[in-house]
Amino acid sequence: MVSLNWRGLSGMESPRARTQVAYRANLARNRFLKQTPEHLEIIELLRRGRNSDAAVAMQHHLGTVILNLQDLEPILSGSRNSGR
Repeated sequence: MVSLNWRGLSGMESPRARTQVAYRANLARNRFLKQTPEHLEIIELLRRGRNSDAAVAMQHHLGTVILNLQDLEPILSGSRNSGR
């Protein structure tokens, strides 16, 4: 997860760097908002003893995580060839 020191953000030389840091923070926030319900669903299924359903939910969740990481890797690594 990306953590920010907002006081340090204003001292950055490059507007691009500030934008990239803010964008990364927003990605982390959006990911958190999407994944939290998935995590809670998996926990609830386990709590109810529905292990098979929890396994299916976890498999779906991890598949989504892997796809998101592949899509975000160029952005998070700072690659200029990310096409975005």
